[in-house]
Amino acid sequence: MSTSDKGTQGTHNARWRHTEIALRATHNATHRATHKATHKATHKAKREASALGRAGKQPAQKRRRRRTLPWIDGSDRLTNLLERLLRDRDRELCLYVYRLVNGQKLKPALYQCAWVRPNLFEELRDRHGGGEFCIIIRRGRRIELSGLVAVIRRADWRT
Repeated sequence: MSTSDKGTQGTHNARWRHTEIALRATHNATHRATHKATHKATHKAKREASALGRAGKQPAQKRRRRRTLPWIDGSDRLTNLLERLLRDRDRELCLYVYRLVNGQKLKPALYQCAWVRPNLFEELRDRHGGGEFCIIIRRGRRIELSGLVAVIRRADWRT
């Protein structure tokens, strides 16, 4: 095929596509004219839906109540689990530690996806001055432990 034939071939395809689209449009128009609807539409009218303020959307879901995190010191089960996880050498374990201010997690995290360390409480006391912290330990995608812990400041501990 020569270069001049390629140019005419492209315009031929474009004309053919345009003709095909026009034929489909006329077929759809005649099809709708000859085949009338035999039943009412089952959807709500748009004005009714917009009056509800949620045009075409799913109904609002109930909000889930936020789970309050337990104090780890208040439960023997959680204390034993924390001690066992801190001694564990599995590299899948990830540690997240947030400082608590007025009961709310202060972001960004102090430790984020760090490996679990057995001297965690000494680090929180010495490096971060103690206080209240939220600890989350997960193994892969599964959360192994989440809870709150209070670490006494070094100055308060000696008195």
